[in-house]
Amino acid sequence: MLLDKQPSVTFVAQHVGYRGVSQFNREYACIFGLLPLKDIAYLRKVINVRDNLWRRQRVRKVAIDSKPPTASIAII
Repeated sequence: MLLDKQPSVTFVAQHVGYRGVSQFNREYACIFGLLPLKDIAYLRKVINVRDNLWRRQRVRKVAIDSKPPTASIAII
């Protein structure tokens, strides 16, 4: 939910049943190892890096696929 629509941590905490954001933050950090905002920032970086790598590979593949075939000369 935090990655998809970028709602506030307070909204998410209330949406999943917490009355206070501090309790949600503590339990989230206990489970995932980071506070929600730090975790989301980290995950967005990972996703961005992955997407950039995928785009580069895709561009490289298109460039390689679009090269004209080289002529082979057989020496007899």
